[in-house]
Amino acid sequence: MTFLGLAMGCGANSPQPVSGPPIEPPSLEEPNADTAAHSLGTLADDEGAQRVACANINLALANAPDTEAVFINVALFGPLEDTPPMIGETFEIDLSETPDALRVQYGSNLTVDVCDDTDDPAQQPVIQDEFLPISGTLVIEVTEQTNVSSQYRAQVSLVDVRFSEDTAPVTVDLGIETYGWLPG
Repeated sequence: MTFLGLAMGCGANSPQPVSGPPIEPPSLEEPNADTAAHSLGTLADDEGAQRVACANINLALANAPDTEAVFINVALFGPLEDTPPMIGETFEIDLSETPDALRVQYGSNLTVDVCDDTDDPAQQPVIQDEFLPISGTLVIEVTEQTNVSSQYRAQVSLVDVRFSEDTAPVTVDLGIETYGWLPG
């Protein structure tokens, strides 16, 4: 079986910020923890953001020039054919224990490899800066199975995420995403 990533995992619900203080846009010239918190909120709220979802919860949100991106990558299940999730099942991932489940990156071509099992040497991600959370919770609720047996839809939220002790916690609802494998 060839595993191909699913392109465009947009759901019926558009992403909506849930709560958090207003954050002044910091400079992308020298990103810091405040910049990462700002990116998390603005990309989640940007209906024009590029959205890609696939695999075992692999989600990317990026601005149009692909220079600012939020990545969620969590292996919750074994191969979906062997251990499918239960509809209505909710997973809560403590980001203080699994910080690499959420990344905010700055650079160029950041999402070129997301959900893509081909490698183009001419198009490689260039990461200028990367920020991982120090606290918060990633919440994933499996909402339904699609008409393809190895694909599911899930509500994805981030609750009280902080990138440093000095940043305010950010909570965002990323909407419903489709994930899984395309048979081929």
